[in-house]
Formats: sequence, C-alpha cells, structure tokens
Amino acid sequence: MNVKLLRKIQEHILAEPRRFRMSGYSFVSAPGTIVGPSEYCGDIRQVVPECGTMACIAGWATGLDGGDIANAGADTGAQHLQLPELVADRLFFMSQWPEKFSEAYRSATTVAAKAQIAAERIDHFIATEGAE
Repeated sequence: MNVKLLRKIQEHILAEPRRFRMSGYSFVSAPGTIVGPSEYCGDIRQVVPECGTMACIAGWATGLDGGDIANAGADTGAQHLQLPELVADRLFFMSQWPEKFSEAYRSATTVAAKAQIAAERIDHFIATEGAE
C-alpha cells in the first residue's frame, strides 16, 4: 500500500475540494464550467477549478503519481497505490465504503464536506490496512 500517495491525495483534495468528485474516475473540463448533480454528489453543482481537472480517488492516485489522469480507472489507480484491485475497489467505489462514510458523503451538502469525508475514509482505509 502506497501510504505516501494516499496522504498526497488527501492533501490535494482538501487544499482545493472542487478538484474532488466521486462520480467518475476522472473528469477534465474547461475551468469555470458548472458540473451538475450525480448519483454520488447529490444535488451539489460544482464549478470546475482553474486547473480544469476533477477526479475521484482513483483518478488522483494516477494523476498525482505521474500517470495520465484523463485515462485513469480503478485498474490504474490500484497500480499506483500498489494494491490488488479488489482491495483498491474498497476505496474507489462508494458501494464498498463502510456505511458511516458512504452515508456521510451522500448527505454532505458542500464540496468541502465531501472532501473532508473522503479524507477520513482514506484514514480509515490506511488504519485497517485496506480491510475496510
């Protein structure tokens, strides 16, 4: 498990929560574009940050480790985090998050709150060595 990269992801999404979105592996768009609601993001509309890139945990695992974020997926994210795919899926797919994290994420009403919950999820994932 590449804990250093997981910590880097946490720092990255907390520094600019608009860069984080769990509705897909990666999302690249024009800065200032408004991205609408999604299954995981609820009714929150996000404004694409100046860098023009939004990504989920798998996307940032790839992008922050030097990979091509535009083509990131669970398989590449798992490789960059040095995890078996089935273990990485516990982090990448909210359906596999412990209920307290998935429910909190779905009910959060700001992008900053969602980023904070994801950071806490990463802490828990590290603490349980990927078991939860």
